[in-house]
Amino acid sequence: GLFCWRPDMRHVFIGLGLGCAVNLAVMLPQFFGLIEFHQVAPPGGLFRNSSWAAEFCALTLVGLIVYRLWWLVPFPACAIALTSARGAVVGLVAAFAVWLWTKSRGACAALLAVMVVGGAVMLLGGSHNSSGLQRVLVWRDTASLLTWHGAGLGSFLMAYPDSGFMFIEAHNDLLQIAAETGIGVVFFAGLIGFAMFGSCLTERCV
Repeated sequence: GLFCWRPDMRHVFIGLGLGCAVNLAVMLPQFFGLIEFHQVAPPGGLFRNSSWAAEFCALTLVGLIVYRLWWLVPFPACAIALTSARGAVVGLVAAFAVWLWTKSRGACAALLAVMVVGGAVMLLGGSHNSSGLQRVLVWRDTASLLTWHGAGLGSFLMAYPDSGFMFIEAHNDLLQIAAETGIGVVFFAGLIGFAMFGSCLTERCV
């Protein structure tokens, strides 16, 4: 909605960057054990989860770089480094790939290939109890729920097959929505891909 309401997002990203600075001020003492909040995965700062904080910072960081607001870049960058959130890093690389596509499609293809191989190693290279491997297993089990009609909105936890790992969510939005509402919903995901080919590079990167 913001992109439609205000084509020039510079001031919006200044505000988001300052928000990252405030959040980082809370994350730092959390990281060093000086303060303690009840959170699912600290340090999340003002967020409930460190991954959510990192993903917010990743989106903000892309906008700050696009608008060359370099004085704000260290705040989201440091926050992402504190969390080591894989999703945020993947998002940043994907945004860079979108920009790189306009410069060299060969280099972009090479980067995406490295991402796929690196992602596979990251997910499958850990121990049996690693979070990466657990996600692969929950994706496999969620795929077994896929039907054309779906199991119903909010049904994931009840429909999830009995296995060694119990997740309340699939950790993959599109896969979980497809399991709950039916395979047909994945066609709507094509709209996201279509939007990436818009006329404005800034919006595509974000």
